[in-house]
Amino acid sequence: MITSKPKKPKSKKKKNHKEKSKVKSGFNRNGINQITGTRYDTLGYDQFGYNESGKNCIGFTRLQMGKLFKNAKSYKSSNAIKPTKVRYNKQGYDRQGYNKQGYNKQGYDRQGYDRQGYNKQGYNKQGYNKQGYNKQGYNKQGYDKQGYHFLDGFNKFGYDRNGYGRLGYNKDGFDKDSIHRDTKTKFNKEGYDRQGYNKDGYNKDGYDKHGIFESTGTKYDLHGYKKDGYNKLGFDKSGYDVQGFDTSGYNKDGYNKLGFDKSGYDVQGFDTSGYNKDGYNKLGFDKSGYDKEGYDQLGFDKNGDNRQSKKKIKRKRRHVDTRHDDYAYY
Repeated sequence: MITSKPKKPKSKKKKNHKEKSKVKSGFNRNGINQITGTRYDTLGYDQFGYNESGKNCIGFTRLQMGKLFKNAKSYKSSNAIKPTKVRYNKQGYDRQGYNKQGYNKQGYDRQGYDRQGYNKQGYNKQGYNKQGYNKQGYNKQGYDKQGYHFLDGFNKFGYDRNGYGRLGYNKDGFDKDSIHRDTKTKFNKEGYDRQGYNKDGYNKDGYDKHGIFESTGTKYDLHGYKKDGYNKLGFDKSGYDVQGFDTSGYNKDGYNKLGFDKSGYDVQGFDTSGYNKDGYNKLGFDKSGYDKEGYDQLGFDKNGDNRQSKKKIKRKRRHVDTRHDDYAYY
């Protein structure tokens, strides 16, 4: 009796080995990644090595890989996404109105932000404008434009909008009732109240609230200056008036009200006629109409030679009016 050889059982080791390899790859039998819980791993690729666009790490689709290895059938897949060609009009915009860079004619992307990252309301994706404040008017640290925090209303120096600290005293040490922190009276250690006057009604400079000097009984002190610091002629101790000019009419920078110094030149170095110390105006021409190289505004020298061609060109001699920056030839 002829008996057929019994079939060898399939090796369990290979099956187990195959299952283990799948586990090592990070995907189960259904193609779900054990880390992300989706069809794609942390790098964005499925168990076959393709992303959501249907491309692998070198940028090829399944069909392209099939053509590359002349075995397209094994690589074709219904999940492969065919890339769509985006068309742009003559102005360079697609059907949705965006160019290749992703911006519309107004300069905003599909999310509504411009190239600097701000929307039409002027806020970025974090909700802050170019000055660094959100719609409520606070910056990232929680302070408004005046420097006060939205939680407690105090600034970085510890004072509220009325100028009082957390203990109720201002920078000078007085509270809302004008009581000083140290003396517990209306006067500080130097003997002056909140407005800066002593018990007799005079400030540190010796003037009362009406501007009367203590020693002279007039509006002028012993040196002839009033409370505002100016004498009868209207000059302060430095010799300048309210506008900042001295008795000669020049300010601290040495210029008069017309903007000229004692030599007759302005800040840019030009005199009242518009010429500098070298005799040239702002365009670089002298009173005769020639520049430092000896050429006029049209490029000709006194002999009629042209700057560019260096050839003598016959032309009619014309009078040049150099009284103005824009010369007139006639």
